[in-house]
Amino acid sequence: MKKIIEGVGVDPGLESIIAGAVESARGNLEDHGKLLPVAIVGNSKTKSLNMVGLAFSDQKEKEMNIFMLRKYIEDTGADCVVTILETYYLASTDADGYDGGPVGDHPKAKEGVFVALENKIGTWSGMAEIIIDQNGRKTFGEVVLRDGGTFSGLFANLIPGGKTLLN
Repeated sequence: MKKIIEGVGVDPGLESIIAGAVESARGNLEDHGKLLPVAIVGNSKTKSLNMVGLAFSDQKEKEMNIFMLRKYIEDTGADCVVTILETYYLASTDADGYDGGPVGDHPKAKEGVFVALENKIGTWSGMAEIIIDQNGRKTFGEVVLRDGGTFSGLFANLIPGGKTLLN
């Protein structure tokens, strides 16, 4: 298995599960043209790991999904969550003139796949641009999660008492 997480504090078994989930996301994107956003929620004490599908088409539905995901994390005592989402982003060289509005509205916005891992130790995150392959299908390149990755927004700080750069 190719290493997809840099840094320390991540169990190799969890890394393998994340790598498999990223490959499944790639397959869904290639086969169906869109990625199903998911959260993988884990509890190290009970050794449980559950995949939670996230479905939203607008901001209100996204906020409701986050509310329900946070409640599920709290109810299960989860101490680890991985999110895999399709997103828009701006390369740092394209951010000139960005006014803070929806990134997807910016003329230089790119589509990407964002993967984040949060646990009681810290956060790891990474992104890959969505591209069109030689067969005309959407796909994405290698995703490497980096220790201490910074991210904010609705999908950040999901673990109660977790350590992130935003706390």
